[in-house]
Amino acid sequence: MPSCVMRYCRSHSRKSNRGSGVSFHRFLKPDQKNRDLWIQFVRNDRREETWYPSDHSCVCSLHFKEEDKYVSDNGRIFLKPNAVPSLNSNPVKPEFVNRDPVTIPNADPNVIHVPESITDPLAESLEPLVEPEVSNAVTSAEFYLRKRLFTEMKAKKHLSNSLKQVRRQNRYLTEKCKTYQQMIETLKQEIEMKYANMTVKPEPADD
Repeated sequence: MPSCVMRYCRSHSRKSNRGSGVSFHRFLKPDQKNRDLWIQFVRNDRREETWYPSDHSCVCSLHFKEEDKYVSDNGRIFLKPNAVPSLNSNPVKPEFVNRDPVTIPNADPNVIHVPESITDPLAESLEPLVEPEVSNAVTSAEFYLRKRLFTEMKAKKHLSNSLKQVRRQNRYLTEKCKTYQQMIETLKQEIEMKYANMTVKPEPADD
């Protein structure tokens, strides 16, 4: 029995029927247009970059816009050729339930009556949920913003390290240039001294 692959979607063929208005649609074949868009949408929703559909993976009709669907004469829901899922399945947070006892008018004011036919909707809504996922859940947009921030911080750190390395190389080359300059000056002085010693001065003439 198929079930929806979206992370927080509780649609299942055992719970859904034609009267509920929920239908299940298998993934497009590899050679069909928009298959990659389907896969990427589910990956974003599940926060699993390596997720890949099986031959039996389905997305229910709750994740498609109304303009992407049409109903046949026999009441079945079909997707248009270019339909792509676009509605996320957000975690369901149970609403506050008033647990105050219900009193019956015109009855003994000292007796409190609680109808036995009233079920606990809070317990029903919590049953299919996994608590840690709900409390720590983030949307796909938040996930990609965090990922983008991490990537930019990593690139900034790499750039900072590269800049430090360039500065160290610059200081090293500057010191090396100074050393070579001093060597050149020393050689020039030695050459000038040797040239001065080799010059023959004229002797003074006799009177």
